[in-house]
Amino acid sequence: MSEFRFIPIDSRDGFEEALNYVAEKVGDLSLAVCGERLPVPILKLFAHNDDEYEKLEGFVRQYGQKAEVSSKMSFYVDVGTGLTVAQTPISLLGVRRPDPNSPQVGCGDYEVVDFPAFAARVQSEHPDNARAVQNAHGLGMVELRHPDFDVLGYIIPVRE
Repeated sequence: MSEFRFIPIDSRDGFEEALNYVAEKVGDLSLAVCGERLPVPILKLFAHNDDEYEKLEGFVRQYGQKAEVSSKMSFYVDVGTGLTVAQTPISLLGVRRPDPNSPQVGCGDYEVVDFPAFAARVQSEHPDNARAVQNAHGLGMVELRHPDFDVLGYIIPVRE
């Protein structure tokens, strides 16, 4: 993987540039691993230190109210239908607390309709780039990663 971009994200312009970058790259990641661009309604930037986290959380809070999916590690806001990033409609926007094991710029969640079948196929066809994981709420999902990308992607069932 090449050098990570946007570290630190310390301005509003840097925040918006990083959001656009993550939205674009998670689309490219799903295309590279799954062979198709998957819908990405959830974007999250990764903070790399506590100061960066505080700044990013402040920027994220400007987009809406705290979402129920927030956890100890990730803060999300529900932006409704009013946000488009890199031509992608976003419904949840978040920031993750620093994690020394994940230096990536951020991630996106891909919603798929037939999650069990899709997840099984992707893991079977791409075992080096797709693995089953659980989020902080115990939701099963499939993490996509690739050495050419400094973002992560997570395949999840469509939220109701």
